[in-house]
Amino acid sequence: MKQFSQEIVNIATGALVLTVLGVFFLWAYLVPSASSEGYTLTARFSRVDGITKGAEVRLLGVPVGMVAEQRLDPKNNMAYLDMTIRSDIEMPVDTTAMVLSDGVFAGKFVKLDPGGSYEMLADGDEIEFTQDSVILENIIERIVTGAEKRKAERNAGAGVD
Repeated sequence: MKQFSQEIVNIATGALVLTVLGVFFLWAYLVPSASSEGYTLTARFSRVDGITKGAEVRLLGVPVGMVAEQRLDPKNNMAYLDMTIRSDIEMPVDTTAMVLSDGVFAGKFVKLDPGGSYEMLADGDEIEFTQDSVILENIIERIVTGAEKRKAERNAGAGVD
């Protein structure tokens, strides 16, 4: 009898796992992705360190799209990001695009700050105003170098070697 009840538990567990997997596959199939709907905007940056294809594009902290493509223009040494933006979101022509970090150990994303223009960007337009990616290692290096310099100045003023 104990073996029979263990088999029922195993069958029920397997059925539950298959049901959950089925729900996830159904959800993934039915929910439209950001890349399948919307329009494309391009932004040109001097550096886009940490941004990858599929990175979020946020407006007021809310995801409204994703980075669809990343490319380099060897003529002007600029990085271009093609972003797919939801079709229900309109962006003014004076919108600013910035590459920001989600935290010290998290990935990066593109933040859009809408401007005040009444004219809107259209599919294929380029965002003119951009702010490049900030490299965390460079900031830490500046902090450490500054601290070492101040320490050396204090020690020199106190006559300490």
